[in-house]
Amino acid sequence: DVTRANYAGLASLEKALVSEDDVIANLAEQARRVIDQPEPRVFIASQSDSDGMRAAYYMSPYNTYWHRKGEELPAEKHLQPGDYLKIIKPSAILYHRERGLIRFPQREEIQVNERYSNDIGLLLEVAP
Repeated sequence: DVTRANYAGLASLEKALVSEDDVIANLAEQARRVIDQPEPRVFIASQSDSDGMRAAYYMSPYNTYWHRKGEELPAEKHLQPGDYLKIIKPSAILYHRERGLIRFPQREEIQVNERYSNDIGLLLEVAP
């Protein structure tokens, strides 16, 4: 009865937006609205196993990369201008909003443009 009351008549995305995943699903929905490439590469960075996995799930069918239990993002040399970085808290990636860059734990820095943020994370685009 509770499931029917909460989810009956809702589309799949609407169900996610009213579920326990609402914050992560909302970040994914907002990210889809600002991504302006037909086949974007989206890299998920999070130290939370469940949040990283759910973030990758909600970004489908985009080409997503999430390295479970490893480095959160690939090395700078593997990222290209126009790639999207979806950072989900907690994360070891340091974002300097004023300078428009992220810093990896290994001290690499990458110029980025902020596309969207909410309480749980943000979407960045690798700058040219």
